[in-house]
Amino acid sequence: MINVSFLLKKYYRFKSSLQKKLYICPVFNDIDHEWRTSSVRTMSIYNDKNYIDNVINLNLIKKQSKMTKNESKLLSIQGIAKASAFCLLLSAFSVNAAMAAPAPAGTVDEVMAVQQGKKVTGVVVDGTGEPVIGANVVVKGTTNGTITDFDGNYSLEGVSANDILVVSYIGYLSQEIPVENQSSIKVTLKEDTQTLDEVVVVGYGTMRKSDVTGSIGVAKGDDLTKNQNFSALDNLRGKVSGVNIFSNSSQPGAYSNRVVIRGMATINASSNPLYVVDGVVMENFDLVNPNDIESMEVLKDASAAAIYGARGANGVIMVTTKRGKKDGEGVQVSYQGSVSASHIARKMDTMNAQEWCDAFMIGLENENKWQGKNWSLNRADWFNDSDFFDANGNPLYDTNWQDEATRTAVSHNHQLNIQQAGKSSSMGAFLNYTDQQGIVNNTYNKRINAKLAYDANPTKWLSTAVNVLVNHTWGRYTPEDVGVQ
Repeated sequence: MINVSFLLKKYYRFKSSLQKKLYICPVFNDIDHEWRTSSVRTMSIYNDKNYIDNVINLNLIKKQSKMTKNESKLLSIQGIAKASAFCLLLSAFSVNAAMAAPAPAGTVDEVMAVQQGKKVTGVVVDGTGEPVIGANVVVKGTTNGTITDFDGNYSLEGVSANDILVVSYIGYLSQEIPVENQSSIKVTLKEDTQTLDEVVVVGYGTMRKSDVTGSIGVAKGDDLTKNQNFSALDNLRGKVSGVNIFSNSSQPGAYSNRVVIRGMATINASSNPLYVVDGVVMENFDLVNPNDIESMEVLKDASAAAIYGARGANGVIMVTTKRGKKDGEGVQVSYQGSVSASHIARKMDTMNAQEWCDAFMIGLENENKWQGKNWSLNRADWFNDSDFFDANGNPLYDTNWQDEATRTAVSHNHQLNIQQAGKSSSMGAFLNYTDQQGIVNNTYNKRINAKLAYDANPTKWLSTAVNVLVNHTWGRYTPEDVGVQ
């Protein structure tokens, strides 16, 4: 219920304070011949329970050129008074209704739960003691969290003694800290140097990834062999940004892949990059066994490939192959094998033998009708080979040559690795056999690859390395660059 006497008291106090708190500023517009009366003023009305600030913006435009200044002022006061009285009545009703309505029990429980948690403050710094700005501080398993300010400080409400704070930031290792009875927690984040300390191969040797200023893409051997392709470039596809690898044929060993690094640099000349395998420039990269590759680095800009001069204008792909055992002395023997199946994805919708004969006869009829020809329309005159047609000229066989010429090809790959390491030397022997079958009958590509790597350090100032690579490849494929339909 609304207290009527309380509302009347508010109304009279408002009426008495209106002359003190309200200022009218009439302005005459010479162009439209009208008075524009604007009032923007704060009226402070005090009552025994609340202190209410009502801000009323009223733009009253009277498009009558004969309106006087006093009339405008009076009209403005009346309009503002009505609007203010309405707002006052509405606010009074809201206050009384809120006082009369009981609070839900769930809200009280939530407030009690929040009050049970404590406030935890602290600062987040790095290894040098500098504050970390924008670090995430979150209560584990909840959405209660905050971020640090410019000084690395944070403040978190509603934290219990059993909670765990998770502090994280990009480039740093995340930390989990139990709250227990602490109210002020200082966190020191450690840098995540795992990716920065990664060693990459560049034209001048090897460098840490954090020290490289040029644009270099890296693909590890374990990631390359996951695709189980029979070409190292097929394994590289999609692994390095800015490197596009195109294959115009699915026949095994028929055509080499086309590699474009950061767009076309030439129009008529070759766009293939320079391939460097273990420091030696290699012309035919298809001879490299993908299972022997330990890592591939793609040098994409001029600063990284500067040592190779004009030959590196289209980019440089540097390949590091596997060598002897690295993790301690001893002998390690490993085997890798894979089996894959491939089949034609979609066949063309073509006519069968009877449909082709019908279409041929329709063509003869159209020529006789529209071109004045006089072709015979007797099928037996056209299809008279008894080995393929009957006496009426109908085909005896209906062969789908797509089914006859293609197959489901099963390919397999086998790799045997023998790696040994001593105190001052290491040796690696690698043997690979690849049998890649094509989906077209009697198309295949087979390869036998053997590699021997020997490294020795006789003295502190001398190191030697020997690489021996033997490759034999043979196959059969159908030429695709010529033919008629």
